Amino acid sequence: MTARRVSRPEGAPPATPVEVEWKLLAPADVSDEEVADVVRDSGLTLSPPSKRHQVDRYLDTPTIDLVHNDISLRLRESSGGCTLTLKMRLPSEDAAAAEGAWTRLEIEEPVRRGAPPPERALQLPERLRNYAEPFVLARPLVEVARLQVDRTLRELRGPLSGVRAALAIDRVRVSGQERAGEFTEVELEVLSGDPVALARLAGDLQHRLGLVPSASDKLTRALALAGMEPPEPASAAPGLVAETRLREAAAHILRVHLHAFALAEPVARIGEDREGVHRMRVATRRMRATFRLFTDAFPPKGLERALSFMRRMGAELGRVRDLDVMLEQLPGLSRELPQIVAADLDPLRELLVEFHARERRRLVAWLGSTPRLARAQAFQRFALSVPLRLRGSAGRPLHEVAPVLLQSAAHRVFRRGDRVRKSSPPEHLHALRIATKRLRYTAEALAELYGDDLARCLRRMVKLQDVLGAYNDAHVAQALLSGWVDTPQGRRLPRRTLVAVGSVIAAQDARADQARRAFRKAWREFSREKVRQEFEALERLPLGRA
Repeated sequence: MTARRVSRPEGAPPATPVEVEWKLLAPADVSDEEVADVVRDSGLTLSPPSKRHQVDRYLDTPTIDLVHNDISLRLRESSGGCTLTLKMRLPSEDAAAAEGAWTRLEIEEPVRRGAPPPERALQLPERLRNYAEPFVLARPLVEVARLQVDRTLRELRGPLSGVRAALAIDRVRVSGQERAGEFTEVELEVLSGDPVALARLAGDLQHRLGLVPSASDKLTRALALAGMEPPEPASAAPGLVAETRLREAAAHILRVHLHAFALAEPVARIGEDREGVHRMRVATRRMRATFRLFTDAFPPKGLERALSFMRRMGAELGRVRDLDVMLEQLPGLSRELPQIVAADLDPLRELLVEFHARERRRLVAWLGSTPRLARAQAFQRFALSVPLRLRGSAGRPLHEVAPVLLQSAAHRVFRRGDRVRKSSPPEHLHALRIATKRLRYTAEALAELYGDDLARCLRRMVKLQDVLGAYNDAHVAQALLSGWVDTPQGRRLPRRTLVAVGSVIAAQDARADQARRAFRKAWREFSREKVRQEFEALERLPLGRA
């Protein structure tokens, strides 16, 4: 069905259509006319029914990685043609979602009838590939379910509410290697207008005909009927408890960040929202921090390969993100200069746009390259695998390790902060900034084990981190601007533009000095004895248990 455009869930690029529908399981003996009677009684009008038979073939990896991430990839053949459709379920703040509606991204592309199904994500149409490949990686695509569907389709209209919707009654037959099954599903999909009337209709169908809201989509139900019980969605993984062993904890935290990374990758590839690259970069940094935090849980050689891949990923993303940030900041920086000087920055902006387009092409090509996909798959396997027998530090429970990790990270912050003097080099403040970030990452990783006490300690760091971040941002901006103008293209900029860039660099130098002065006050506030004692008390906080 054609998807309705609604308000954007987080992670959905602006131009991606979103499907909002109610999915209800019906008793096998419910007739089409009984459903139609309930619709009429609700005040909605129906179009004459159209019937068709369709064959839905669902594609996934042999390990069902798409299903594991609430994604389905369907090849549908019917009298109306042949289409490939990807659906991804996302959380939504829409009122419709609160009434039991499913909200999913839906991307549909026509394909040639009789064409062989794609065997790799790279064979998918570009829009579908952008969404599927971050989860499929280098794995093959295979048929995991085939559904024979007899569909009755009608259009609904609300004369008063103005809603327009599609009503589909699907009688589904599914077969598998071990057993076969059938089920009937009623779908109410919003095409336009206010969905409140459909929420009421869904309630009426449940009350009068015994329909029940479906907790799963057709594919997941078909897999269960065929004897292929799918895994729990990635978001449903069990959390941390005090008895969780170190390697298990690392895998749990890395799974969360890998999922965030994969969700952000389609947004980054499409390029309509700069937040995609930003979220990928944040997830990369958090994975690197997790490996450093749980170093003792991993074999050294595998750990170094994983960190090497993360460094490469960070570098590729960083080149685009640095340009994203500068292009966002340049208008504000221009306003701080005299108007006659600010106008001379236009050639710089044109140059940065050129650099950005080049680096984005390079990033997208690398993300979809066979070597990157193979390395990402190996990285994922290493990060998430937990040996059956854990020896040494890898098998220690968190209640032994977590307090030590927190205390070590906190001590590092105070030790490095106490070293900073008025005349200290910038490297000392940089080291302190890294230490505060690692303390925050450590606390975030272990937050499930602690209560509000840990959150309160982290809030103590906000002002300090803001000041250190401003100081670092000023230095980074200076270095990046100097680097960009010291290129063959940059050296060809007009002399007036180079003078204007020099003015921006000087302004950043002044910002760094201002942040440095603010640091002394922020550090005095943060390093008070009361705050130190609060961090010392983290070692004695009780941990959540199973």
